[in-house]
Amino acid sequence: MSKVMLINSLGRGGAERVFSNLANYFNENGVDFNVVSLLNVNDYYDCSGNKPTYLTACQALSFITLLKCLVVFFIFCVKNKVTLVQSHLFWSNYINVITSKILNYDCQLVHCVAFNSKFKKGKKRSFHFFVCNFLLKYASLNVFKSYEMRDEYIELFKLDKNKTKVIYNPIDLEVATVKPHVHNEHPKVNSKPFSIGLVGRFHLSKRYFDVLKLANIVSNDFVFYCIGTGDELSEINEKLINFNLTDKVHLLGWQSEPLKLLANMDAYLCCSEAEGFPNSLIEAMSVGLPCIHSNCMTGPKEILGHVESFEGGLSYREFGLTFEVGDIEAIKNGLNNLVTNPVLYSKYSEASLNRIKELKKTDCFKEYLTVFDEASK
Repeated sequence: MSKVMLINSLGRGGAERVFSNLANYFNENGVDFNVVSLLNVNDYYDCSGNKPTYLTACQALSFITLLKCLVVFFIFCVKNKVTLVQSHLFWSNYINVITSKILNYDCQLVHCVAFNSKFKKGKKRSFHFFVCNFLLKYASLNVFKSYEMRDEYIELFKLDKNKTKVIYNPIDLEVATVKPHVHNEHPKVNSKPFSIGLVGRFHLSKRYFDVLKLANIVSNDFVFYCIGTGDELSEINEKLINFNLTDKVHLLGWQSEPLKLLANMDAYLCCSEAEGFPNSLIEAMSVGLPCIHSNCMTGPKEILGHVESFEGGLSYREFGLTFEVGDIEAIKNGLNNLVTNPVLYSKYSEASLNRIKELKKTDCFKEYLTVFDEASK
């Protein structure tokens, strides 16, 4: 019996990081399985105990590369007599379902982002809608990162709810036990600039251009630190120079341990228009940062709780603040409120820590292990 975990790449992204953490956890718990990546990229996975198989030598996906991956993966499954494949992300999920239909093994699909937010319109949406509508129903199990995401996919693609499961992203034990972020004084009192941390790939869906607009209208009391890399990084850097914002927005590049940087910030911000179960939000909360997050699909609402009040374009939730995607004025209002209201700041700093303690009660690593281990029995 042979089991496989399959993903597009082991490179620099939230889903890739979660996948690698899961694979490392499975290795530590003696699970017999293979790690397979479409692309030859690895930033997170520990290869010491279970070396990954790369289906191609390529580091970027193309139509030809995907066809090659499908053929090579089919051959791999035949040679290794595969009985279960758990795949993460769209392209890996498609390859998994197609191969499983031919070879008749158990097929688990892990969905990492809301469909409607990822594919808003145009030919790309039409293509992925057609493929998802045709393929997803053949999976043995569809796993989702949030309940809102599951409900969306069930409605869009008429999935059998009995063949779905919601498992939040596991909270890495190292992250969860980091000493909480504690301010000796409220940022306004110590007269230092209010530092805002952002973490994520420089991709259009993360809306880093909103950060530039925001930096242009807030006072010099605010400084933004952006952690990550990606296709939009060079253009963002160019605009920072053109708009004379280099003193207010700092690009820190990719960091292997972003939590250490977040622990020195005063607040966390995310402007994204699409998420699954945002890892960076969890990490920021684990060090006690008050968090302001876009009200995007999916995940933020489930993490930050129900709305207690609404004012100035902001939803004041149990554990953080949310704003509608693209509402720059609302973000500005939220930052100003955190700076000028020490009671509000302390409330949401404490709320972040309490929420992480609550989420830690469920061991999502074990939930994934159970799903993976019990299949094919």
